[in-house]
Amino acid sequence: AHNFEKQDFYDLAEALANIKGRFLMTLNDTPEVRKIFERFSIEEVELNDDDVEHWTPPEPPAVGRPEYRHVLGTGLIVAALVVGIMVLAGWRPDLWVGVLTLVCAGAGLAVLLSSLPRQPEIGSDGAQL
Repeated sequence: AHNFEKQDFYDLAEALANIKGRFLMTLNDTPEVRKIFERFSIEEVELNDDDVEHWTPPEPPAVGRPEYRHVLGTGLIVAALVVGIMVLAGWRPDLWVGVLTLVCAGAGLAVLLSSLPRQPEIGSDGAQL
């Protein structure tokens, strides 16, 4: 965890002033915070103890070994690229090698795409389904 120093808040305010678009930020309501961020639109929101007690921070992303699908998909695509480079260098493979190369490239792409996170479905009322 990083504890902000006073200068960090000034730096944050300056960075936020230079972004294109909007932002949402929550901070404790103190006179000093209001002074630092006075150039922005500040909306007060009341929270009760239940809101604070039930909030849990998100899990940090796992660091370590990649998922097998990422390794498999990348390996298949790399194999296809190696064959493609060899063809560019003058190698003329048999038909089965060409077909196998296309299958590797397609399968590698399919495996990588299947491992992407899925977007939640949103209903017409804006609720997540």
